[in-house]
Amino acid sequence: MQSIKKLQQSLSQYFNLSYWNLECLCHVILSLNICNDVNLSTIAKSINRKASYQSCYRRLQRLINRLPVSFSHLWAMSQGLFKMPDQVILSMDRTNWKFGKIHINFLVVAVVYKGVAIPLIWRLLPDRKRGNSNARERIELFDKLQTFFPFKKIKVLLGDREFIDRAWIAYLSYHHIPFVIRAKDNLIANNKKIIRYFHNLKVGEQKMPKKPFNILGLSMCLSGKRLPDGQLLIVVAGCYDDKAIEIYALRWEIESFFSALKIRGYNFENTHITDSEKLSKLMFIVSIALLWAYKCGEIKELRKKTTVKKHGYKAASMIKNGIIIISKAIARMPVVKNAMLDIIQAAFNPNISFKKRISLIGVV
Repeated sequence: MQSIKKLQQSLSQYFNLSYWNLECLCHVILSLNICNDVNLSTIAKSINRKASYQSCYRRLQRLINRLPVSFSHLWAMSQGLFKMPDQVILSMDRTNWKFGKIHINFLVVAVVYKGVAIPLIWRLLPDRKRGNSNARERIELFDKLQTFFPFKKIKVLLGDREFIDRAWIAYLSYHHIPFVIRAKDNLIANNKKIIRYFHNLKVGEQKMPKKPFNILGLSMCLSGKRLPDGQLLIVVAGCYDDKAIEIYALRWEIESFFSALKIRGYNFENTHITDSEKLSKLMFIVSIALLWAYKCGEIKELRKKTTVKKHGYKAASMIKNGIIIISKAIARMPVVKNAMLDIIQAAFNPNISFKKRISLIGVV
């Protein structure tokens, strides 16, 4: 199949995999865009090979067993497809669900990029239900991140209230990693609850004291804003930043990634896999598919802006548009011979102009 060979050639720029693994990976990625489902049984039915369903299913099982997960190679693909700045904003969060009695809990760090975060590194949280991560688990994850991603590339790290604890903040400060993290309402600053510094704010008003506070025995700065629903949004940062509230809003891009991973994309929660190592490998495969879809969606956005609905949100994210583009190209292959080849070239060929990329995507 010509499109498989072309995709295999494109991905070989970034992943040092055996011919067998890379070919099978390409079949899975195309099938994901046909069935929008990570369940191996469903994928096996969609693989376009002259082989029985059982043969395809067994091959998928072998791929999940053998495929090495390389976060450095995934980051290399991200850099190859997207124009990343010298310093990037990172967002950290968890996504979890339940399969039977087993809780599946991913801790993910992703790069904030144009509305949808790009996965950078993750880990499964073991021996827990839906519980939060702890400082040790985060530190282990960031120690692993540092092996291929220098901390000096981090412009700021964003996180929600789960990530407020002394050991974790001390780690970030020690490594000079700027952070903006949402604070819990009962957090104590200079022997007072932090909400007391912002309780007079009216809806839409912000307050950003320049003087640092003693929080958890560490020096941190506070910023607060009264939200439209009346709640207080209070964030802590390592130093004064009058844009802290604005920057924190970008944290939600990782939620867009989780949405694309699940119901709005490849329905990751449909997997019956519960083994942590195999789940991580499945996440690796889906992340590659999402990066390709994201790139196609980004090119499509240059050709024609996505409609913004009355509620202020786009009708579809760039990843969703990219999935539609790839799915449509696959569907048109019997009629338009080069439809799939054009989509692959538009995303992966580094030597063509943006005008040419837009033209290739525009065919679909």
